Amino acid sequence: MGRVIGMDIHRTFAEVVVWEDGRLRPTGRVDMTRSGLEGFGRTLAKTDEVVVEATGNAMAVVRVLSPYVARVIMANPLQVRAFFEQARAALDDDVELTAHFHNTRGQGLANVLAALEVGIDSFESSFGELGGCPVPAGATGNIATEDLVSMLHEMGVETGVDLEALLAAARAARDVLGRPLGSHTLVAGAVDWREAS
Repeated sequence: MGRVIGMDIHRTFAEVVVWEDGRLRPTGRVDMTRSGLEGFGRTLAKTDEVVVEATGNAMAVVRVLSPYVARVIMANPLQVRAFFEQARAALDDDVELTAHFHNTRGQGLANVLAALEVGIDSFESSFGELGGCPVPAGATGNIATEDLVSMLHEMGVETGVDLEALLAAARAARDVLGRPLGSHTLVAGAVDWREAS
């Protein structure tokens, strides 16, 4: 296997990191235009693998970069676990590893659990699952903070976050925006399994 190229996709650019010889290094940004992606593709090797987050532009990136590399993948929980196991083994313990998952294809919290099970305890999320990419329809932002905190609390993981206050703020944001948010906990409500048992 060659290098593993990670792409954090934004609307107009992607931030790129390279995992090679047990080291992770940032390499800069790539324009999210066809010509920008094709130019980037020409710098890659046929043995490289590209990992992209499952966000709105991901399928376009897959289509453009696939001819240049061994494969382009969107991470699922098994891949997340393997990546963070390797990253933790290769990096000093004082290096903080943070996971960043979108929920466009419904695997965001499953990916959190996979990372959590191998010792990752720093996660990025977005309030109400706001954000994301304007295309395709249904693309989401990062996993909803409320869903992340609710899941962790239900598992007995303390976060220091007041979930009820977070949900109240999410309701207020929903009302101001005048539209539903992507948070499942906002719709279904929080459960305190410690009290229910």
